[in-house]
Amino acid sequence: MVRFRLNRPSDRQIQAADALGPARLRQAISDKQEFVWGFTDALHRVFPDQPYAGPLGNTWTIDAARNEYESCQLVVIPATVDMKMAEVFVGNFVRMADASAGKATGGKRPVTIGRQNTTVRVVRMARTGGMDWPDPLPLAHPIDVARGQVRAWWLTVHVPQNARPGLYTSKVTITSQSTGGREGKVTSVPLKLRVRDFSIPTVSRFQTVAPVQPEMTAWKISPVSSSGGTVTPRRVLDRKGNLQLDFAEFDKKVEARLAAGQTSFSIGIPYTGAGVFVPWAFDWRVPVEGQDATRRIYVNPVAREDLDARKPENQQSRKWFEQYITQFYNHLESKNWTKHWWIYAADEPHQAEWKEPLTRYFAIIRKCAPKLRIMMTREPTDYFGPHVDIACIMMNHLRSGTHETARKLGQELWCYSCGHLNNPGLTLRESPVDIRTWFWLQEKWQIRRVMLWHSSVYGHTFLKPGADGRGDGQVFYFRRRADEQDEVIPSIRAEMLRDGVEDRQYFHLLKQAARRAGDRIPTSLRDRAAALSKVPDSIARTQYEMSGDVQRLLSRRVQIADAIEALLSGTIESD
Repeated sequence: MVRFRLNRPSDRQIQAADALGPARLRQAISDKQEFVWGFTDALHRVFPDQPYAGPLGNTWTIDAARNEYESCQLVVIPATVDMKMAEVFVGNFVRMADASAGKATGGKRPVTIGRQNTTVRVVRMARTGGMDWPDPLPLAHPIDVARGQVRAWWLTVHVPQNARPGLYTSKVTITSQSTGGREGKVTSVPLKLRVRDFSIPTVSRFQTVAPVQPEMTAWKISPVSSSGGTVTPRRVLDRKGNLQLDFAEFDKKVEARLAAGQTSFSIGIPYTGAGVFVPWAFDWRVPVEGQDATRRIYVNPVAREDLDARKPENQQSRKWFEQYITQFYNHLESKNWTKHWWIYAADEPHQAEWKEPLTRYFAIIRKCAPKLRIMMTREPTDYFGPHVDIACIMMNHLRSGTHETARKLGQELWCYSCGHLNNPGLTLRESPVDIRTWFWLQEKWQIRRVMLWHSSVYGHTFLKPGADGRGDGQVFYFRRRADEQDEVIPSIRAEMLRDGVEDRQYFHLLKQAARRAGDRIPTSLRDRAAALSKVPDSIARTQYEMSGDVQRLLSRRVQIADAIEALLSGTIESD
């Protein structure tokens, strides 16, 4: 009997063909490539077990202002071997004009942006609903990449504030223990960086606010607290039972944060939380002068069953609250810090039962602290009287005319995402380009900033993250370490939040530069700047009508940067 051995592909060959497509796999084999690579933007999801149709073997240029963070992805797909202990490194960025001049003249060393300004992370998966989604971005370490698997590395450059504008080039090296032949040769691929001739501030006026740890603020998120405050003075009862505040440590902390660029601070004493009364906001334990033990006091100034505080215990609670707010406010005024502070006074008070208690609560705050801004998470309204300064609306309640309502009421408009009903939301399933486009919609509808209800809730795992298992309330993860501090791991969603804030800063710079240039610029440039300062419907019409077109958004951003450079001519500072 004659047996024929059929030339059937192995499982790994099938995986490689699925990942690349038969034609691209044949080309890689023909070119004797052990693996293929390609750059893509940060707005496309790259799944390890799904076909990769993005570019391969391409050049890439990161485009960023000074003091800006900008990212891209390097995708690697083993075609003929398993890659053992694969690693990716990014070298120094060298200014190309200086490098060329140096070679020609033997002159000074070229200007460089050191590799310490580049962070390499590996894109990992978080699981929800039985599916893995690209999201966690832990710092890269040697990893195995099986043949046919699609692996993405996240490359982020932070351009120094003093970087010289121009085009820079770097080498990205890809290595593993099973590629490069006997000599173990590395694969080097070029990566370019265009540094713009303008800078953006470390802390943006459009900064996202959320409960965060200090190491999270690099993602353009300022700390906020819905209970207690971002920085809180020491509270103590004196011998007469009066509440006194000690600002010694408070001042040191605030001064340090101001020096670091933080310009938003909150006092968290919400009367309602998620639409229900929150008694714990007013339930304090404080030391007592001359005693070793602390005393529990209740400082709610508006008891629902005794709105006028006729009962002695309610009179005492109101007195303590007014002492606290009055001293806090007077100290802020004496330091000229009031402009940086606001009070988180109520959360989602949609029920009619809160009208009278909150109207009185806001009035007491205004009496004690006339210029302290009062924030409430609800649509702009005067339902609770004239004292609300900031209306923070849930995304799915937002409409195209909401900002006009806020303007008529003299209220600053913020927005926030909570749960899965928002569009866009901040769950794992949300498209990165939609999250970033969300900020363009804020620009269109004159929304000042985003607030996150939480940034790392319940989050020590990549499995079922967040409060609902879908990532809600968790844009940072943690990796627990036995004898060291937990590693804070950002997500793709956190990266999009930062990129969105930086996009809004571009819009601000464009408008600012055009306004300052006035009639000193050609009419054509002035008209172009005016057109670019508006967000077209083709990118975002409403929160339910966003294009999702990555190239359209990125192309528009480049046009805005070009216009800023044309307007500034390197002579203006950002604010």
